[in-house]
Amino acid sequence: MALCCAWILSGCAAKFVDLTPTAPIPRPAGLPFDDSVGIESIRVDAGADAETKRWQGDLAGVLRKETIFQRVDDPCRSDDPTNLLLRAKVSGRFRGGGGYGFLNFLTWFPGPFLFTHNWRGTRFEYEARADVELIDAQTREVVGNYEAQKAYKLIHRSSNPGPMFGAMVIIPGVVKATVSTWPREKYRRMFYEKTYPELWELIAARMANDRAGYYEQRRTERRERCGHRLDADPVVGSTWTDFQACQTRSFTLAGQEPSEAGTVTVYVNAARSLKVHVIDGRIARWLVR
Repeated sequence: MALCCAWILSGCAAKFVDLTPTAPIPRPAGLPFDDSVGIESIRVDAGADAETKRWQGDLAGVLRKETIFQRVDDPCRSDDPTNLLLRAKVSGRFRGGGGYGFLNFLTWFPGPFLFTHNWRGTRFEYEARADVELIDAQTREVVGNYEAQKAYKLIHRSSNPGPMFGAMVIIPGVVKATVSTWPREKYRRMFYEKTYPELWELIAARMANDRAGYYEQRRTERRERCGHRLDADPVVGSTWTDFQACQTRSFTLAGQEPSEAGTVTVYVNAARSLKVHVIDGRIARWLVR
C-alpha cells in the first residue's frame, strides 16, 4: 500500500500551453521616457490568496525591469510627486469549473485502467486580465487606457504504473482522483508565476508603444525650444523651472537644508553626480560629484 501511494503521488513534469499567444511587441526607441510614474491603486480579486495578490500586484516591478519610465513609485509618494499615475484592476480565475474537475477525477479513477493518466493527465486552465489607466498627475486627465489578457493550460501527465494499482485497490485511486479535481498549492503557484509577469509585460509593452509618439514629439519640441540650453549645466541665478524644462536628465528631491539666505531645496540627478541647490525657486549653486 505504501509503495502504491508513493507511485500515485509521483509523476512527470508539468507542461504549459499558451491559450492566448501574441506576436512579440517591438520595444520603442527613447526608453526610458522622461516622466516618473506612481502606482495610485491596484484592485485585485477579492478573497485571493496571498500568492495571487503578490503576483497580481507586481506591475511596478515589471515597469522597473522594462525601464519604461525614469522612476516608478509604488505606492505614490506625497513628498516627491510623480508626473503620471497608474490605476489598475486585475483579476484571475481557473476556467472550466466543475467540468475540468470531473474529467480530472475520471482520469485518476477509474481512468488508469485505460492509461488516461499517461495520455491525458491532470489538466487545469487559468486566465488573468488587467485593465490599466494612465493619468496625468497635474490635470487628473486619463491619457491612456490599456488592457491585456493571458490564459494558460497546465497538463501534468504521469508515466508511472502506480495509478493503475491505486485504482485496483480503489481507496488510493479515489483519494488521488479527489485531490486532482482542484489545483493544489504547487499548481496554483506555477500558474501565478507564469501568467502575471507576462500579463504585466504585455501592459508595459503596449503602454510604451502607445506613448512613444507623444514623447518623441515632446523631445523634438524641447530641442527646438531650448537650443544650446538643452542639457546645459545649471546657471546660478536662473530659475529652477527653466533649467528643468530643458533637461532630459531626471532630477529628484534630495531634501531641504537651512541657510542664512533661506531654506535650500536640494535636487540630484539619477546618477547622483549633479547636485543643485535652489532658494526661492532660483539656482543658488550646484556641485558635481
